[in-house]
Formats: sequence, C-alpha cells, structure tokens
Amino acid sequence: MKGLRISIGRRCHRHRVSDQEPEGGKTAEIIALSCGLAGIYGFINSKAAFYNIIQVTFDFSDTQIGNIWSMYGIASLAFYSLGGCLADRFPSKQLIAAALFLSAFLHLAVSYVPRYNVMFILAVLFSISSVLLFFPASSKMLSII
Repeated sequence: MKGLRISIGRRCHRHRVSDQEPEGGKTAEIIALSCGLAGIYGFINSKAAFYNIIQVTFDFSDTQIGNIWSMYGIASLAFYSLGGCLADRFPSKQLIAAALFLSAFLHLAVSYVPRYNVMFILAVLFSISSVLLFFPASSKMLSII
C-alpha cells in the first residue's frame, strides 16, 4: 500500500495509510454477531424448551409440530449450499442485516398465533433468514475478523 506524502516545510514525511480499525472494532463485531445468533435462532431453538407451550398455544398436534420442524429442516438442506454462493456475491454486513430484519418480522408474525398452513410458510422463511442469509455471511465475517 502506498504511503501518503505530507509536506512540512522543506522535508517530506511518509505516513503509512492503515487499514486497521479503531481499537475494539473487532470485539464489537464479534459481540454483534453473537447477539444476532441469539436472536435469529430463537424460534428454531424454542422447540425443545417450549414444546408444550407451543402445542397448547397454537393448538397443534405432535404430528403437526413435527411436520413444521421437518419443513424447516428440508428447506435448510435446500438453502445450505446456496448460502455460500450468496455470501460470496454480496457483502456480509448487508446479508446479516437483511437476515436480522427478516427474522424480526417472522418472530412478530409468529406472535400473532398463525394457523398451521401459515406456520409451514413461516418455517421456510425462517430457514431463508437463518440458513440462506445469516449463517454463511456470519461465517465469512468471522473468518475475516
């Protein structure tokens, strides 16, 4: 990288232009990614802790809940390889931001206690937000940091 020439009187001083971030920048990025991980996988990880509450609240049978989680898993398998291509083509910060906004919207949609058919669609959309957008972009960003 070329240095910057600053002329002071008769002498020229070379100052190296640095790519370094301010101190604590990497720590802030890691903390932000960690918070994103906790938020984006909230619905997905809730099945173990809140299974009975989900079943009573949504009035779903065991089979229906199993079908919804299976739909999430199948969609995740389909989107997993595509996520790497997206992470290579688009900036990681934009993908993470899109994933977090989509996830926030989806968590809000779940709070309205949707019907079984709508939960199927939401499961696929959760897969898009977490597996297609967030996971590959966060992995790429962590490898850069």
